[in-house]
Amino acid sequence: MVQRKRAVFFWRGMAILLILLVVGGLAYGLMQLSSGAWALFPTRTPTATFTPTPIIPTSTLYVPSDTPTVTPTPTRSTSITYTVVSGDTLIGIAANFSVDADALVAYNESQNNPISGFLSVGQTIIIPPPGYTYTAPTATALPTGLRPGTIITYTIRASDVLSVIAERFGARLSDVMVINGITDANSIQVGEVIKIPYNSLTGTPVTPTRTPKPSATKKP
Repeated sequence: MVQRKRAVFFWRGMAILLILLVVGGLAYGLMQLSSGAWALFPTRTPTATFTPTPIIPTSTLYVPSDTPTVTPTPTRSTSITYTVVSGDTLIGIAANFSVDADALVAYNESQNNPISGFLSVGQTIIIPPPGYTYTAPTATALPTGLRPGTIITYTIRASDVLSVIAERFGARLSDVMVINGITDANSIQVGEVIKIPYNSLTGTPVTPTRTPKPSATKKP
């Protein structure tokens, strides 16, 4: 009887102990799951994959320039003919073609195309070929001992300026214009022969001379 009671207590104690173990294990497991320490199903770590980045070619924006492209002028090998346009001058044409103005006049005279007077629109001028040389004639030396006011003659060349000519020979520009009847100092013509009162700057200004008209006499 006593042994039977002991056995009952023993199995009851074992049952209680087993229940406590089960309950404690469940409680512990729930705590771990809630805290995240355990995972019921492990999370799969994603495998890194290579994603190629497409390379989009960039185009450079073309902005047209306002500056025109200069086309180089081909080097001349022979003479050419130039037609005078409005606003042209002999010196300006010579400078455009890198030719001396006097050489330009001399070459045209040698080609039976003399340049004299003012240029007119439509007139043709022959531009000498590269390498053309022109030697200006040596000016005749003035005799020494010329008295101030002595009249000398001078032939106008292509590059001449009337005021410079007057200064070169010591004359007033106004005197040169009066003697030659020139009203516009810029109107001198190539090849024109003018008179210059030599070294007349310090003298009395020249006045135009007039030939008196013969007076009519009354018959008695």
